[in-house]
Amino acid sequence: MTTQPELCVLCVSVYPAEAPSVYHRVTAYQADLQARGIRLEVEGLITSNLFRDRRRRGSWASLRKAAMFAYCCLVRLPALLAKVRRYDAIIIQREVFPLGKPWVERLICSLNPNVVYDLDDAIWFAPSNSVNQRKRFWYADRVGELIAMSRRIVVGNRFLADYALQFHREVHILPTGYDDLGGWRPKSNDVPIIVWIGNLGNACYLQELIPVFRKLAERYPFKLRLIGGDDIFDLPMQGIAVEYLRWQRDAEAEWLSTSDIGIMPLWDMPYEKGKCAFKLIQYFSAGLPVVASPVGINRELILAENGYLTQSGADWENALSQLVESGELRATLGKNNYRLYQTRYAREVIGQAWYGHLIAAASGKDR
Repeated sequence: MTTQPELCVLCVSVYPAEAPSVYHRVTAYQADLQARGIRLEVEGLITSNLFRDRRRRGSWASLRKAAMFAYCCLVRLPALLAKVRRYDAIIIQREVFPLGKPWVERLICSLNPNVVYDLDDAIWFAPSNSVNQRKRFWYADRVGELIAMSRRIVVGNRFLADYALQFHREVHILPTGYDDLGGWRPKSNDVPIIVWIGNLGNACYLQELIPVFRKLAERYPFKLRLIGGDDIFDLPMQGIAVEYLRWQRDAEAEWLSTSDIGIMPLWDMPYEKGKCAFKLIQYFSAGLPVVASPVGINRELILAENGYLTQSGADWENALSQLVESGELRATLGKNNYRLYQTRYAREVIGQAWYGHLIAAASGKDR
């Protein structure tokens, strides 16, 4: 038996519904919110084709992307703006128009003031890696202005919350949830598998660990599983047993669940401090022990009973050595991580929180 939705909510973003940030922050909760009486729709400014091709290089690719973006601005954007008044609340996930000042977001807020702004990265900083395609259109204050004009702010961690509180008093921390992969289970791997998963452009974080992997390979048999974009193939991994896997949503769960150890190296820089440790949450769901850099929210998520925070190469080598050597240690830490996942990062936990935020925003009582 279905119930009449009590609220209709539209999530808008520059990216389409299937983009990882939009999907894991919002789209994945459509069914959960529908069961609670909220109909959620998700629309992106750019098309799925443009999202897929956005990082292709070359003259022809750039010309094609410019034409596709022009279509999105001239056709899709007016259609999106024409409908925002029809909804009880609006979620803006990160941003809607990526260039210059937040004039599109300001217009949305004027058409429908019941806006929840959702932020899951420190996007007021330019990315530390090489993937930054809007340098000449950068406007440093756009995020702060967007926060100030919204009714309610939802962020992925304390670092983001501290920034948002400079512009708004109604700021709430909502972690990024993930699907339940069933936690720790016995593995049939011939050798332990160390896994890293990441977006295109993030393989650079692995560079400093290559000497560690080589030293480890001299002492132990293991496999390094890299799940990501084309940049994983550019890493100089000679002397290391590496499995390269281009990311696929329908294969991600199996690849993580059949791994043994999850890693999350990061640079200690401002942009990285805003990351929501999504890799760790994925590893927690699969019941993996973890080794990570002590940057940002990683410090809060990793304690002695579930993994290792490691800074120097020697620390990384020591932590990975202990986990490669001991299946019992891997099982103990992995089971602890799955319990943490169930308590804080399961879809139903985040879905319940989203329901509360949307009800509050639609009521118009904030600010």
